[in-house]
This record gives sequence, structure tokens and C-alpha cells, in this order.
Amino acid sequence: MNTQGQNPQAARPAQSHAAAVNHAATSAFRQTFGFAITFAGIVTLAAQAMAHLNGA
Repeated sequence: MNTQGQNPQAARPAQSHAAAVNHAATSAFRQTFGFAITFAGIVTLAAQAMAHLNGA
């Protein structure tokens, strides 16, 4: 049997699966990071508004 011809074929689905998992993890990280940045911006704007209303 020619195992060298079979190994690359068997490895391709694993590589594409790993790429799909990596892409999903990257997308989730981007969404989470984007939400954190947006939330921090809202908190900063609220703090500035409160300081302005308090006459600081």
C-alpha cells in the first residue's frame, strides 16, 4: 500500500477543520474585543458628561 499517497488526503480535512475553528475563534475574539472597546467608549463619554454636569 502507498501510505504516502493516503496521508496528505487524510490530513486535508483536519487542516480545513482547524482553519474553520481558528476562523471562528478569531471572529469571536474580534466581536468581544470590539464590544469591549465600544463599552469603554460609552463609559468614558458618560464620565465626561457627568463631570461636565457637575461643573468640573
